[in-house]
Amino acid sequence: MKIRLQRKSIRHVYIRVVPPDGEVRVSAPWQTPESCICEILVSRREWIRVQKSRISGTMVEPFPGSLQEMDSLSVWGQAVPVHVEERVKQRSRHALLNDGTSLVLLLRKGWTPEERTRLVDHFYRQLLQSEIARILPIWTERCGLFPSFLGIRKMQTRWGSCHPGQRRVWLNLMLARYPRRCLEYVLVHELVHFLERGHNSHFYAHMDHFLPGWRETQKLLDFPSGPGKT
Repeated sequence: MKIRLQRKSIRHVYIRVVPPDGEVRVSAPWQTPESCICEILVSRREWIRVQKSRISGTMVEPFPGSLQEMDSLSVWGQAVPVHVEERVKQRSRHALLNDGTSLVLLLRKGWTPEERTRLVDHFYRQLLQSEIARILPIWTERCGLFPSFLGIRKMQTRWGSCHPGQRRVWLNLMLARYPRRCLEYVLVHELVHFLERGHNSHFYAHMDHFLPGWRETQKLLDFPSGPGKT
């Protein structure tokens, strides 16, 4: 992907796809490492592709309908090639296989884009559930903060939410698209809200204590084209 990068005195990374040729322009803070910018671009690769198609007039859908090799999905911050196989003799339930280098979607004959989206969501949910099961005991023990409930759901404007009084935490399904450290950051962020409801100096002091370097990770999630709050 060719991009035009401009460093500015700003807080967040901004991505634009501009006409007439669909040039990708990135504005980034002076202190943001190039590796961090690359991770953001990989995580937004599908969005960028759709914007470029709109400018060129081809208007491709977010997930191509071809039964040959599809584009890719972002999995833990990496672009993974996706293949779709149509199965004639298969019930309406779906299965998804991961061979380690690509994703294979097995879809019944006559599948719809909505069914494909549900299948991908189910795959992301499985990824998150497995990773949460691994890291939750680590962070609850480290922070001394234990949720009574932790759930996963799609959220349009937040990466996570919590109810401190009930100690209930929700995490955004789309975190599976980003590097694993983003999931850790959002999880710790919500746990710290058990101690401080607002984003005040005490809250940030707890974050610095439990997760030094969290501000760099936050930059991967803090840009206009996706949920921006926790």
